[in-house]
Amino acid sequence: LYPNVAVVDSQNRIYVSDGNNGRISVWSPEGSFLSEFGRGTGDGALSLPRGALMDERDRLHVVDAVGQNVKVYDVSGPEPVFLFAFGDWGMDDGLFNYPNDIVLDQTGRLYIADRENNRVQAWSY
Repeated sequence: LYPNVAVVDSQNRIYVSDGNNGRISVWSPEGSFLSEFGRGTGDGALSLPRGALMDERDRLHVVDAVGQNVKVYDVSGPEPVFLFAFGDWGMDDGLFNYPNDIVLDQTGRLYIADRENNRVQAWSY
């Protein structure tokens, strides 16, 4: 329900940010549904996943527009593992107001579209 972005890991599994269902759905390269994660409560739960990217270490970065943060999962194994989140609501540097998308440049810097703050923020870690 309202898919936003699809990204692929090193095993060619497809991860779709499924916005209004508050989850990430995982699909085989052939298009078969494999699993989902992010629903529910707790640190790794998603509210409104929007943008996503997969880095070279199979870490899935998901922008949560309602959670006002970016959640990072290790998807290299058979089950995704929540690693950490960064960001929070606000208008100062490092804070978000309805973030929507994320990209990674060649130097490892992240750029996050911070929609209601009318800016793009650059992050590195």
